[in-house]
Amino acid sequence: MPMLHGYLGTTAGGDRRGAARGSPDGAGSGCGGPDRTATPERATRPMEHLARRQPAHGALRHRLTGDLTQTPSAFVVLAGLWLTCTPLFAGSTEGYPWGNDTGTGLMIATLATIRVARPGRTARLSVVNIVLGGWLITAPFVLGFTQLLGVAWNDMIVGVLVMMLAGTSAIAGAGEPHSRR
Repeated sequence: MPMLHGYLGTTAGGDRRGAARGSPDGAGSGCGGPDRTATPERATRPMEHLARRQPAHGALRHRLTGDLTQTPSAFVVLAGLWLTCTPLFAGSTEGYPWGNDTGTGLMIATLATIRVARPGRTARLSVVNIVLGGWLITAPFVLGFTQLLGVAWNDMIVGVLVMMLAGTSAIAGAGEPHSRR
């Protein structure tokens, strides 16, 4: 019979007594299984491979906050570009606040692009985009183009989206330590 020490509970001579792993004198548990009094190192060895596969807590947190910071900011870039291009699709330009939409859209897109490129160091830019989104919501009333329903609704919807996405990015990046890149 082959030498099966430990888990099968047999000794080299085929005797089932005292064959437990971790028992130097051969006096094991006697029940054919591993010795329950084994040293802690031996008891944890089977789990070591799991510890090596799991990412460190900090690395996982960094990846999640990075994704929660960069993904909404990427959508804010798209919203800013949409707002910048809106005058091309507006049709009638009489009374259209193209300067407001183009200027605000370029600022939003630029700040969000910086936020995507450097998420750990630019959390305040999301706050600026929240303010710009608020401006887009109030601009139809302040600048007096509420009669242009399509343009007014476009500005207000883009403003709400920018505020929500930039807010998500700002909250996710609030606890992120500044990286030195």
